Amino acid sequence: MSFYNVTKGTKFEEIFKGGVEAELYGTRVYMTLYLLAKEQGLEDVAAIFHEIAVQEAEHAGFYALCNGEQKPDFWEVAKQIQQLEEQAGDRLDERATELRTAGLTAAADHMNIIAKQEVNHGKLLKALFEKYGK
Repeated sequence: MSFYNVTKGTKFEEIFKGGVEAELYGTRVYMTLYLLAKEQGLEDVAAIFHEIAVQEAEHAGFYALCNGEQKPDFWEVAKQIQQLEEQAGDRLDERATELRTAGLTAAADHMNIIAKQEVNHGKLLKALFEKYGK
């Protein structure tokens, strides 16, 4: 059974919209706690916060799916964002340079890592398109 659009137009639609926002907020909070715990060397605590954050993100996706917030053709959606992912690297590297210029070297180094990850997201999506002929 697909959950796509099952709450759209029902009494649950607004409740699920609120669920999306609450779970996305929870994702942000738990991911921040994860990073703080890692900085403090508490890897076991960090792992738990990370697991909770991933689950919160999945919950948000479930609510959004039930409300039909994305097109059901995930290939089409992925194609729309693939190039943005690859192009984000340059913009984020520029931001890292600005951070470095402001003396925020550690933040700049991490921003460079994020830039590489964003480019990699685009490459991973492209590889999926090639594998599945999309």
